[in-house]
Amino acid sequence: MERGHAVLPDAPLPEGTAELEQTVSRYLEQCDLAIHLLGRHYGATPEDSTESVPSLQVRLSAA
Repeated sequence: MERGHAVLPDAPLPEGTAELEQTVSRYLEQCDLAIHLLGRHYGATPEDSTESVPSLQVRLSAA
C-alpha cells in the first residue's frame, strides 16, 4: 500500500476458472479504479479455459 492505495490481488489467484472468476469479481467490487497491464504475450491460461487471466480480468471489469 502506498499513499493509501491497496494493490490487488494481494494473494495468489486460484488456478480454476470458476474460482478465479469469483475471486477477481470480489476484488473488483472493492475497487474504485482498476488498471490492467497488457502486453505482447497473451498471459497465463487456466487449464480449464481458453481465456487468459488478464483477458478474464478485463472482461469482468467491463461487466
